[in-house]
Amino acid sequence: MWCQLIANGAGFAAILTLLLAAAGCGRTEQQAPPREPGRVDSVVAGTEFHAPVIAPPARLDTIIAIDLVPGGKPEYVVASIRPDSARPRTALADRLAFYRYDSSARAYTLALADSMLWAVRFETRDVTGDGAPDLVVFTDGAGTDAIATRGMIVYAASNGSIGRPLRLDHGRPAFGSAAPDGETTIFVYNELWPAFASHAQAVEYLDDILVYSEGAFASARAAWNAPLLLQADSALARYRRLRPQFRTDTLRPTDSMHAREGAAAAGGRDSVEAMPAGPHPLFTEAALVMISYGRGLRPERVRSFWRAEAEYLRGRIPAEQFAELESIQARMLGPQ
Repeated sequence: MWCQLIANGAGFAAILTLLLAAAGCGRTEQQAPPREPGRVDSVVAGTEFHAPVIAPPARLDTIIAIDLVPGGKPEYVVASIRPDSARPRTALADRLAFYRYDSSARAYTLALADSMLWAVRFETRDVTGDGAPDLVVFTDGAGTDAIATRGMIVYAASNGSIGRPLRLDHGRPAFGSAAPDGETTIFVYNELWPAFASHAQAVEYLDDILVYSEGAFASARAAWNAPLLLQADSALARYRRLRPQFRTDTLRPTDSMHAREGAAAAGGRDSVEAMPAGPHPLFTEAALVMISYGRGLRPERVRSFWRAEAEYLRGRIPAEQFAELESIQARMLGPQ
């Protein structure tokens, strides 16, 4: 069995000792003597764990007790953080130190040290399917683009030691619905953000499905693509609802976006309706249809959609947006 402890702020050592006893994580001992300042310990002597010294200007944030590698004393994860004006408000740590008990040395020794920008949330759950808890760390690299800056790290048992089967620093990974065989899935996202759109107009979409296999998380799209196909079908339904709303003569595909913007500014109901700011609604849904079928490994559906809709779209969306759809179609027909 494992237990989890979080200690923050001043006086963490005394709080740690008391809470460990209350949580049933082992008997308490007198706090070890102070160690040399400015040093991060690689060995913590004694059969009970005592928090190591954290070199300033870093400070201790969290201590987690978790039985990552079953069969002995629990491992301890010491999370520390340094001052940094760029870090997000929710940042908890930029370094994790994993301590394991060495029975021959009768001491806790540093088994793994890892850095990240920045850990913002910790979660313990079995994501590898071995029945033991794993440590999941959600990260945030700061910034307004969640797809570009938010990631996930998984720490788990690996051949009797601590491994890291997943490290992503982008894609806003999140736990998805279970695969048909019950495996835990991690959904990874991307965004449709063409050059002619602002970031506020970017559209997020599911891009990949990961499952744990042979020591690492890998794409499972070849075996289970149902969420991607559902995303494609939803985009196709929206596209079909939009389709009747646009007349054949709505746009002249040879016009540039700048020319269209100028015409819209000059007035005229049809010209204004014909020139939406940023991506045309038909562009967005058509792109999502082809991307989702492509990432879902259904190139024949990408090809069928494009054959049926290319000429219709050519006459209804700006030329540069049509060219982008052509590029998306070609990419989705290639290796995924």
